[in-house]
Amino acid sequence: MSDIEQRPDLENQNPHDQKLVVEDKATSLNNRSNDTPDVTKVVTDGEYVQFGNERYLRSELVDAFGGTLNPGLSPPPKHNIANPAPLGLSAFALTTFVLSLINCGARGVTIPNIVVGLAFFYGGLAQLVAGMFAVAEGASGNFGAVALSSYGGFWGSWAALYVPSFGIQDAFELEEEFRNAAKNKLPRRF
Repeated sequence: MSDIEQRPDLENQNPHDQKLVVEDKATSLNNRSNDTPDVTKVVTDGEYVQFGNERYLRSELVDAFGGTLNPGLSPPPKHNIANPAPLGLSAFALTTFVLSLINCGARGVTIPNIVVGLAFFYGGLAQLVAGMFAVAEGASGNFGAVALSSYGGFWGSWAALYVPSFGIQDAFELEEEFRNAAKNKLPRRF
């Protein structure tokens, strides 16, 4: 008989029933039945679990199945990610507060360029990162993901208005026209 004839045809094999027997070590010594080839035995002796001829540490199997030996019933892994909302809301609040102080002329400051760094990195980048962490929270973080990411993008784009290398200010002929356009970008206050 050649080597090809001895190997089973995996594509055209007929399904057959297999019986799974779960035993502990004490009962497996008394009830050994090696005469039926369709029986797959699972034997446990506390520290080890044996599937047929394969032997595994119980702790390794528990880790493989997410903490239980019931793979269909095991809970999904929990990621310990901190709540991103405080970071995002703080970034929004501080950036908005500082810009509002400039808009009302506090301490005689009326040029909003001082807010550019805050708007890029705290109001923009930190809020965008907080929004991405809200995405990682799953369905419970949908609103936070949308709100924080949107405001992060808003503050980044607002800061870009005042960076000379972007050329946005140079596109306007009159400085007053640019100021009106920049104010139109801000959310309306009622």
